[in-house]
Amino acid sequence: MLSAIGSVLFYGPFRIGFGFLLGALVVRLWSRALGKEIGARLDDAALELLLRFMDLWCRLNVKYRSRHLKGFSGVYLFKTRDGLVAASFTFENDDMTVSGEAVEDWDVAVVFKNARALRSSLKDILFKGRMDILDLMLKNEVEIQGNINLIFKFLYMVNDLRNALPFPTG
Repeated sequence: MLSAIGSVLFYGPFRIGFGFLLGALVVRLWSRALGKEIGARLDDAALELLLRFMDLWCRLNVKYRSRHLKGFSGVYLFKTRDGLVAASFTFENDDMTVSGEAVEDWDVAVVFKNARALRSSLKDILFKGRMDILDLMLKNEVEIQGNINLIFKFLYMVNDLRNALPFPTG
């Protein structure tokens, strides 16, 4: 009797169903991991693109550069807790340098809970004009290590850039 049940379960019509379910589970887990990796890479690219655009704007706009970079120095690190997203930038000698890698020696580090928190923050800053870092800290979306005044300086610079360019609002 047991062999008849076993033959139906493993050799009958359920064989395809069981294999399909197992395959679907494996694909689903793999696609989640892949989606997380792709999302992190896109978030990393978006953050780096913002920083590189800011660097370009500093080079092209003398007024912006003299207002924000004259006599200013600081090393910033933006990353996620899991380390999938990391970017750093340095202000020194009236210049801005962007790196797609994390640096060890920073003045301020902004550590986002995850890539979704980073994405949401970038969207709020660029498109909605909301720059409330303290609110993000209270919601445990971000933690600041180092000199928090440098974050306010950075947000002021991004806001000035945002006001100078026609960013869509929403």
